[in-house]
Amino acid sequence: MIKKLFIVLLVAAAVAVCCIPYWASTMAEKAFANPNDPMSPEMVNKAINIKKMTYFFGEARLIAEKATIYFPDSKYMPDYMYSAAMCAEQDKRPDVAIIWYQRFVDKYPSHAWTDQAKRKLEVLKGMNEAQ
Repeated sequence: MIKKLFIVLLVAAAVAVCCIPYWASTMAEKAFANPNDPMSPEMVNKAINIKKMTYFFGEARLIAEKATIYFPDSKYMPDYMYSAAMCAEQDKRPDVAIIWYQRFVDKYPSHAWTDQAKRKLEVLKGMNEAQ
């Protein structure tokens, strides 16, 4: 009996973990459907972070890019832009990563992540020139 219960709990936990990316997508969609809700920018930021943690970098980048359009004045804008760049880099899209890192550096020259973004930008530009 205990073995069966353990197996059921293990399967339920696996299903719950597999649903996390879907839940993050749903959270982002709800936020984009209600852009005037003050919690929407934060919900989108959380969805992006969940997607990044679950290695869905392509989906996280698309959400981050959309967030820059829907919430241009959000306090999370640096997070959106940097996430778009980092996710593009992780998703093997250096051309897109270069664009987002450059936008980030241009818009936030004194941000805590600017030096790191500049370094990544130099590396990516160097790699693209070598090809």
